[in-house]
Amino acid sequence: MKNLQALNIDSMALVGSIHIEGDGYAQLSDVLGRHQNNWPRRSVDKLGLYEIQGVRHHLGLNIEVNRRESSNIARFNLEAHPFSNAERLRDLTRQRQEHQFAEIQAILADLAQSGLTSRIHSHIAWRFPPDSKRSIISLPLMTIQNPTAPFSEVSGVRLRKATSGGFISVILDLLGDRSLVVTVMFPLPSVKISDTLVDTTTQQGCQIIRDFVLDQDNPV
Repeated sequence: MKNLQALNIDSMALVGSIHIEGDGYAQLSDVLGRHQNNWPRRSVDKLGLYEIQGVRHHLGLNIEVNRRESSNIARFNLEAHPFSNAERLRDLTRQRQEHQFAEIQAILADLAQSGLTSRIHSHIAWRFPPDSKRSIISLPLMTIQNPTAPFSEVSGVRLRKATSGGFISVILDLLGDRSLVVTVMFPLPSVKISDTLVDTTTQQGCQIIRDFVLDQDNPV
């Protein structure tokens, strides 16, 4: 697993669905029934803890099926974020979350072997320290000197690119302390769910923002 804090990533989320038409429901039940008691009446809802390079991270997984709502998909949500070492955890809480992290990894690895297909969107948010990075578009875009105007500046912009799998969306924003905030949303139309999903998606997101985020001393 990657150290998200070292990459200036505040959070990432993979949201979408697993296709369970035909015998897919039986396949999914076979996988999840080994890891979750009372599946599918009780959905998979786990919060795991992993630590890398001294930085603690939470990894959350939620998978649920509402057979009355749709017989063709299972909702899938995988989220990760670093959190402060100053946040205290009781020993039992830490042990439980470390155990659930191992369970999450096992579920994802088993899903990789199931042959089930999925359609997922990724949402990744970066926050770069003040004046460490700049965007390809000068921010703020506009400042307003009129004190009676309802806003004083336009500090952010959203850029989109159409692909065969859907839109890649990049939001660039400059905060008051000159921290650059970047949010990227992109489709993963044929991604394979696996225990390396967070890392591979993070790598893809980092490649996308290379065209939008520059070091302060680099020319556009």
